[in-house]
Amino acid sequence: MSAMGADGLPEESRRSALAEELGAMRRADRRALRRIARRRRPPPQGYRPPPPAEQMRARLRPRHLLVIVSFILLVVVPAAAVNWYLHARAADQYVSRAALTVTSDDFLASAGMIDDLLNPVKSEASDTDILFAHIRSPDIVARIDRRLDLRRIYRREAARDPLLSLGPDDSIEALTRYWRRMVDVAYEPRQGIIHLRVRAFTPQDAQAINRAIVEESRRLVDALNEAARADAVRYAEQDLAEARARLEALWAELRAFRNRNQVVLPGADAAARVALIGWLQDRMAEALVERATLVETTRENDPRLARLDRRIAAIAARIAEERARLGSESAGAGGRTMSQVLADYEALLVDIEFAQGAYLAAMGQLDAARAEARRRSRDLAVHVQPTLPQSPEYPQRLLLGLLTTFLIFTAWLIMVLIGYNMRDSR
Repeated sequence: MSAMGADGLPEESRRSALAEELGAMRRADRRALRRIARRRRPPPQGYRPPPPAEQMRARLRPRHLLVIVSFILLVVVPAAAVNWYLHARAADQYVSRAALTVTSDDFLASAGMIDDLLNPVKSEASDTDILFAHIRSPDIVARIDRRLDLRRIYRREAARDPLLSLGPDDSIEALTRYWRRMVDVAYEPRQGIIHLRVRAFTPQDAQAINRAIVEESRRLVDALNEAARADAVRYAEQDLAEARARLEALWAELRAFRNRNQVVLPGADAAARVALIGWLQDRMAEALVERATLVETTRENDPRLARLDRRIAAIAARIAEERARLGSESAGAGGRTMSQVLADYEALLVDIEFAQGAYLAAMGQLDAARAEARRRSRDLAVHVQPTLPQSPEYPQRLLLGLLTTFLIFTAWLIMVLIGYNMRDSR
């Protein structure tokens, strides 16, 4: 029986396993040595490795010195100058904040909100859009400059900080450009709120400029109110003036018609003529009856018959004349019949009636426009009053210093890479 090892295997088996493991390790080592020998290349004949000092002198060439000098001159010096200016010369800037919007008292506001949801893109600018553009315009800059002397405010630190202060150019264009740098206007279209961030070199100046912007904005909103009211009333007044002019022209034509035809009320005159004709016909009938009775009781040469004949002829002539005037017969050469006069008069009355209706409607529209103009008014709602800052927020020295250094380094690195690329391509 063979002896058993500590692991429960026979002694001979354990020895054979160890021998196989050692043989595998030797074979692996030999393979690794062969791979290392294949990778090595024998040095050329007569080659002598230089000493460490000569290797260093071989690496340090003129182009390397140029890169180091350019790094110092183009990166280190400008970045140090910018950071020194930011920390030693740049003046503190204080920020005053405000938030405002334009509100309307129109009772159709709910319908307008639904319309905004259904049609978010509008062709007409809103009042807030107009106010946003006005705050950045040269007009408000000129107005506030007359009130506060913006050039004096923005040049308060010019001796110490000439780069971040207003320059020597006194034109309104230069002042407007600097204004847009110092006054940040942010607009939220959905809420219609304008946020103001006004910078200045003192807290009091920042708050004063912010308050002036709010006051000028309120003045603009009031001007928009007056313009809208004037437009609404002006159109209604134009319609009323046109209706009044047409009515007055028709009344003048009616007066001319009456003077030309020498009649005040053609209808009443025609009725009177009809009544007169009826009365004449009654008188003529009586005369005819009287003549017939007289013929039966007297001779033909009775003078009373001749008198009755003349009376009947006169009545008949008068009846014919009145009928001619009423249009039943001709009124003579160049004359007008009563029916023609009456027709023209009635047509003129119809025109006057329509003109009176249009005039009354125009008066109603004018009253409605005035009431609508009084009701629909805009107002400037200031959600955040101009604040008085307690500590400076600008310039952001650390951020500006790091950003400037990074940009300078990036530009220098690009320049160096371009130089090396041009050198390698030759």
